[in-house]
Amino acid sequence: MRVLADTCEFWNCGQGPFSPQGPVAEHMHAVFVPVFIISVIIFVGVSGAIIYAALRFRRKSDDEEPAQVHGNNKLELAWTVIPFVILIGLFVWTAINMPFINGVPEADKPQSMTICVQGSQFSWTYIYYNDAKFTEDACSAHKHTVGDKIVFGPAQGEKVVLTSKLMVPAGVDVKLTIVSTDVNHSFYLPTLGGQVNAIPGLVNDMWFRADKVGKYHGACDELCGTGHAQMLIEVDALSQTDYNTWYQKAKQDKQGGGAPAAATPSPTP
Repeated sequence: MRVLADTCEFWNCGQGPFSPQGPVAEHMHAVFVPVFIISVIIFVGVSGAIIYAALRFRRKSDDEEPAQVHGNNKLELAWTVIPFVILIGLFVWTAINMPFINGVPEADKPQSMTICVQGSQFSWTYIYYNDAKFTEDACSAHKHTVGDKIVFGPAQGEKVVLTSKLMVPAGVDVKLTIVSTDVNHSFYLPTLGGQVNAIPGLVNDMWFRADKVGKYHGACDELCGTGHAQMLIEVDALSQTDYNTWYQKAKQDKQGGGAPAAATPSPTP
């Protein structure tokens, strides 16, 4: 059902898991496609065999006893060995790709950055600390207490950039440290980096790289309350020059609302 929903929702606009736009999404797609195809083949084969057997060997009258089958060693060996080989093959292929998918880059390496993503009912907030360069967890490094509540956002007077749109430079590895301030949310960005849960009290990581300048979309994928449908995600990937211009302006304003009008790129085809 999830596959069908994603297909119906995103197929025509190129913003779903079937249209990967970055290396992480491409590796996920490379794992998903063979698993999906083999699953469909097995489903059709097994369902067809069940329907054929039910019709071919059914009892045609109350007085008739169907032919009794007492096993076939070659057939039983085949339907044991073949699924085992398929399972091992899929496991190996998945194991080859998962280190890259889960390999969150260190933010102190060249061409990488870290952004704290904070989920709250019913919006996402993106917090840029210290030019988004970190050697430690972006959210936990700025965790503090307000009353009896733990907050991952900036303390009073701390100079940061807050945005409601995720602004990134194209071609740069972006690490997201994802937290929630209230209930369970799920940060789902299908064309770039997949899905990671935002859970109160936990810090989860994911990463992506937008190879092209453009706009990418996602949404919260965890039912989190009456305003769940409002928790949309928009990523604006800019050229490095346009990103630097936006960031310097956002630092001065202490509130990044979006890219400068002249720097807004055209949507990715």
